Amino acid sequence: MFTVPVAGGLRLHVVYENADDDAGVDYVAHHPEWDDAEVLARDAGHWRGPGLSWPELVRTADNGLPGGTTTDPGTRLLLLLPALGDTDLPADAGKRLAACLRDRLGAAQPGRLAASVLRHQGMAGPARWTTGTHGVQADDGKHSFRNPANRDALPDCRLAQVSAALGPEPARRGGDGHGERRPDGCRATPRSAAGCPRRVAYNAWFASLMTDSPPL
Repeated sequence: MFTVPVAGGLRLHVVYENADDDAGVDYVAHHPEWDDAEVLARDAGHWRGPGLSWPELVRTADNGLPGGTTTDPGTRLLLLLPALGDTDLPADAGKRLAACLRDRLGAAQPGRLAASVLRHQGMAGPARWTTGTHGVQADDGKHSFRNPANRDALPDCRLAQVSAALGPEPARRGGDGHGERRPDGCRATPRSAAGCPRRVAYNAWFASLMTDSPPL
């Protein structure tokens, strides 16, 4: 397992499963106060994803936070690269990836390899990312845990916490534990606030996960 810290006390873990009948790589997010880790992407026979947009990948690689396996940006970027899926890549994405492939892996034709990798991306392929309610980042991948339209998407609160932790503002509340205090002491974690009888309270709670306002 390799670990990369992100904002709000969350950590991204890259878990290599090497059992004879269950080989694969899981890209998961976890906070010490969560009962379980949340899978963002899976590179295996039953693959899932994508788990990261290009801006999230680069921010995570460059954040310099201590406490993980490495703080080297190039190594982090390559480690998390298979979780990428993004149709809207910046013009300098190929140059950034080519430098990592050359400097960290010694690729003979790094530019050509980078172009091929970014064209196909991870097992899930490219996906379109949008910013939803309260700034939550979501994609349209049919097999993505970060697509709220999918039946087995992450619960709304986790989508908010992951988005905050991977977002551009380190001060955002990205799962510092306060977000576990659900409205009125309710312990339910709905997949969508739309069908929750406490919808108004939950929407306010989700908003608190993305800002510095006091939690409910």
